[in-house]
Amino acid sequence: MTAPAIARRAHPTGITFTILHADCGTGTHWFDLFLNGNHLATVPTARNCDCNATPLVVSFTDPATLSRFDPGGCNAFSVVPSDPAILLGYARVTVERAARSSSLCLHDASTGGIQLACGNRDLCDHRGEGIRAAGGLDADGDGVEGGIGRGCDVCLNVFDPGQADGDGDGLGDACDTCAGPGSIDRDGDGLCDEADDCDVPSNPSQADGDRDGFGDACDTCPGPGSIDHDADGVCDEADNCPLIANAQGDTDGDGWGDSCDHCVGRGPTDRDGDTLCDLDDNCALAPNPGQQNADGDDFGDACDACVGPGAVDSDSDGFCDGEDNCDLDANPVQEDSDGDGVGDLCDICPHDPNPSQGDLACEEPGAPDPVRPTPSPVHPQRGTGLGGGIGPGPP
Repeated sequence: MTAPAIARRAHPTGITFTILHADCGTGTHWFDLFLNGNHLATVPTARNCDCNATPLVVSFTDPATLSRFDPGGCNAFSVVPSDPAILLGYARVTVERAARSSSLCLHDASTGGIQLACGNRDLCDHRGEGIRAAGGLDADGDGVEGGIGRGCDVCLNVFDPGQADGDGDGLGDACDTCAGPGSIDRDGDGLCDEADDCDVPSNPSQADGDRDGFGDACDTCPGPGSIDHDADGVCDEADNCPLIANAQGDTDGDGWGDSCDHCVGRGPTDRDGDTLCDLDDNCALAPNPGQQNADGDDFGDACDACVGPGAVDSDSDGFCDGEDNCDLDANPVQEDSDGDGVGDLCDICPHDPNPSQGDLACEEPGAPDPVRPTPSPVHPQRGTGLGGGIGPGPP
């Protein structure tokens, strides 16, 4: 057996029963929970006789219970109330596995027990009903075991020995009243909600003029989506002013309609009120409608306090740091006697070109190169000529 096949047949990691109910009897009542005919637990009812949306949830993760699940076959589950005075809204079981989870609706009073949805709801939406059991080995008596796994009944609570499933969604034709995935068709147009481009209202033709996935019957605007907040006939996702009704004019071509775009250029925001949008304004926070820029950098004169690239002048000498030959020492004249790109005020050798500012000795103007001593040759095998040598003297 291949690894994927083994993984598909692995034992579950958890089994959970979810039971929406109201106990309208007197005394103590309970539910008995079963898996493949094996009694798993007896649990007391948890709600009085009232409308509620809080189901009883019972989970099993112990190895003994999980081992009762057959990974290669159909597994039947059932919930058995102890008294018909217990009104059952729905009973659902979920089997958790490493790769995925599977859920089975055992009974749903809101659908007459045929279309099993078990969607979260309030009992006030539809009162529960007293029944003998939800689910079981063969709840509908058609000879096909119902449950979760391989070969299970495609209609759990409807007699359906033929097991026909015309749309291949896993729900048999006998209990599937609509085409497509699922079995719920709220608008009665023959399309299941999961496949219907308008859950409500009915639109059996599924017409979708703008091809946005929302049918014409429920799509009030052209373009992607179906919401049109400003009621101008253009869906919000395609509207260049989604909150202001407009004819979609866009003079500056920035994607924002003229009705909500109060500046020229990209974007709709102009924080300094000079009619230039911030994204195209060379001084976004200082009004400068003329956009003057004497030094040709990216900052307009109105917000550029120095000459050269950038707008930062750390030493306040009028030259931007990117242009200043001493960016931390004010030198408004920018003297550079040796022409090495480092101003005299911060040059460790102002008369000796050394752009790297190394620590070599500086040369004064007109001075010869410094004379460095030349080391004498060493003759380790010769004497010193002072009578204390270790070898013969020179010949």
